[in-house]
Amino acid sequence: MFHIKRAFEAYIDGFQEITMIIPKSNKHTLHSYFHLIQDDDRKTKLPIVSREEFGDFIKYILHSPEVLFLEKKYDIEDEFGGRTDLQVGGVIRSKDFDERYAYDGNDLGVTYTPRSTKFKIWAPTASKVKLRIYQQYEQGEKFTEMVMDRKESGTW
Repeated sequence: MFHIKRAFEAYIDGFQEITMIIPKSNKHTLHSYFHLIQDDDRKTKLPIVSREEFGDFIKYILHSPEVLFLEKKYDIEDEFGGRTDLQVGGVIRSKDFDERYAYDGNDLGVTYTPRSTKFKIWAPTASKVKLRIYQQYEQGEKFTEMVMDRKESGTW
């Protein structure tokens, strides 16, 4: 597993709630606002709902005026120009998540017929899914790779 070094961390903890974790070792720890940056570089100012100090970090709770979608990429920027990617957080343990991304189909996995083979997975927090098809079982190096398309309820 790898670790990405970030100046601060940002998590989607509700579909309109973002939690910021700012280490006290940062140069800037007192913030008055943050921006949500979408993949088209549109910025939305996020109001700070609360600020709480802990041992070695400060926790900010922000409110997003728009609903956040797990399939979209967002960044968070502070007023000092610091920027980080918005990660999936506690939202995945919520009733809202279950309602939005529940999938009760019985077609996940591989469906084989003599005419075609279909692959379907449930990965609502993934931003991209690649499927590798190996030419031979014993040859782990020759494969075809395809990017899967996102469908309803976080299926691919």
